[in-house]
Amino acid sequence: MASPTSPSPPPPSPPPPGGYDATIDDPRLPFGTRLVRFVGALLAPGPPNAPFEAGVFPSDNPPPTGVAPAVHPSAFVAMPPGRVAIASAARRLLFTVARGEVSRLAATMPLPHLRDAAQKPNPSAAPDSTPAATAVADAHARDVRVASAACLLAVGDYPPAWTLRRRLLLQTLACGRFHSDDTEGVGDCLAEREELRRERAFVALVLSAWPGAAAAWAHLAGLAAASPTEAVGVCGAEIGGDNAADGSVGDWAVCDRAARAKPANYYAWVHRGRLLCAATGGGGPDGRAVAVREVAYARAFVERHVGDSSGWHYLRRALVAAAAVGGNERRGGDGGGGDIPPDKRHASDVSPVPGGSSGTPRMDPQVAGWVLAERDWLTALRRRAGVYQCMAVHARFLAFPPMARRTVSL
Repeated sequence: MASPTSPSPPPPSPPPPGGYDATIDDPRLPFGTRLVRFVGALLAPGPPNAPFEAGVFPSDNPPPTGVAPAVHPSAFVAMPPGRVAIASAARRLLFTVARGEVSRLAATMPLPHLRDAAQKPNPSAAPDSTPAATAVADAHARDVRVASAACLLAVGDYPPAWTLRRRLLLQTLACGRFHSDDTEGVGDCLAEREELRRERAFVALVLSAWPGAAAAWAHLAGLAAASPTEAVGVCGAEIGGDNAADGSVGDWAVCDRAARAKPANYYAWVHRGRLLCAATGGGGPDGRAVAVREVAYARAFVERHVGDSSGWHYLRRALVAAAAVGGNERRGGDGGGGDIPPDKRHASDVSPVPGGSSGTPRMDPQVAGWVLAERDWLTALRRRAGVYQCMAVHARFLAFPPMARRTVSL
């Protein structure tokens, strides 16, 4: 990368889509403002045009803080295919200027009733008043997306920027629901689903650079609550954490990437638990498939990251979900853990419910099958990887499993 003070700077890149085409290279603007607008315009478009992975690359060349017409913002931004990264030396300047833009835009955001009035035709208004108000609202929304995107690329855990995006999203969805004939709620019409999908892709982009950003995970949880079916993605390869056909990253894959990038990532595993509850809450074949797959996924993860307490906690949550979903089917079906193996079938007769005694209702055979299989797996893992505190907690869980509350009389 050429030095910012080099007498022959690299030629300017073509203006990115999303806005600010005419002002990116305006020499009258401070360089920090040009950098914010350049970076934000890169991140503003939705998939498949937007990058799906972000980060920070090391750099010792500080950016100019004043007017610098000879320096182009692309000198501090790496843009390999599908990715974007900001120079570490420019991150402070990017965040400082973008934070100021976020504060200014939050103070000047149109009130919801004014935005609705701009979108709703008014026969008594002047001929050009409604188009003008709509143009102002659209320009403000574009500015919010660009400034907040640049701010959150620099610092992913900045709640004011996420709050501003959430306000804009709620107002946008409210206007879309006003015009839609579909009255079933947020996330039902096509335009609303597209808006939620674009916002979810942006959160995934930020979490690729800042996997432990609590405010980003809270924003993603709100999106999942607004459109749970889109977030869960029960059908297709989405369960396995693969990217969607358009290159966007689904919620399962976001959780997997964040858990691998940051050890004991509590927020990632909590969000995966939300997806698990949404996918298995209705039962049925899809719910059983998700539950069984998540148990296998959690086991494979903790085998590679034995000390990750958050991963162990999710494994226990997946076991409870798998046992509950499998218990809705007849014994011997493909749900849950199945029947107790023949060589251990006696275990259900000698494993009373915690707190019970001989002759009282015993543990459900299917639940006992899960417990026995999990104990065998835990014993083998201890022999391979040694003893960890997380294993002791898991062993106590298996000694008094919550699944045992579902009992039958034997």
